[in-house]
Amino acid sequence: MKSWLIAGLLSLLFPGLGQIYNRQTSKGLVLMLLQFVFILVGILTMGFLGAPAVILWIWGIVDAIINAQKRDRQNMKQPFTTSDKSLYVYVELGIGAVIAIVLVFLVWKIGTGIYCEPHPDKKVVKEDAVQYLTEKYEQEFEITKVKFNCYPYNTFEIKAYSLNNPDVTITMYAPSTGDEFSDDYISKLWDKESKEELKPLVEKFYPESPPFRADIIINCR
Repeated sequence: MKSWLIAGLLSLLFPGLGQIYNRQTSKGLVLMLLQFVFILVGILTMGFLGAPAVILWIWGIVDAIINAQKRDRQNMKQPFTTSDKSLYVYVELGIGAVIAIVLVFLVWKIGTGIYCEPHPDKKVVKEDAVQYLTEKYEQEFEITKVKFNCYPYNTFEIKAYSLNNPDVTITMYAPSTGDEFSDDYISKLWDKESKEELKPLVEKFYPESPPFRADIIINCR
């Protein structure tokens, strides 16, 4: 694979890696730190000032490709050769990859810390959700998934099913406090039952019709 393509792909993964591949280690590290700062600024401004991060990312790719091509035109050694110096390039690139992973992890932690409201443990929410469903419908339920959605929703999304109707998947929502559940069990159950009742008629009058779904909408006005 050509060196300019490798450099471009590395910079696509994270700005600065392509520069390290081109043996511009200092430049690559500075570029990585700048990208980290610009991403943080974008997060803190809810994306309003996110353009610098995008521009720097694109510039890093272009710069890595151009410098790799210059090295080739000047008949310089490829970034990776069988010489002893190639070992240092491998080491530097490995260190750069570790730094990139750490920076991405820090960005993720900072972003979730800013935009995710404090919320109870998923295990607690799961137990409360089971209790809510059991008391409301007087049936046994199984929770299959508990997910917390950060900004802009900051809500719990819960998937469950009734042991009486295991093929009906229920979706529940709860605020970040983990209480005040809402669910769609009745509507999903009615949709299933109505489809089963309508299926013989549909197959009779429209034998070649594709698979269909039935939705029941109740206007409470």
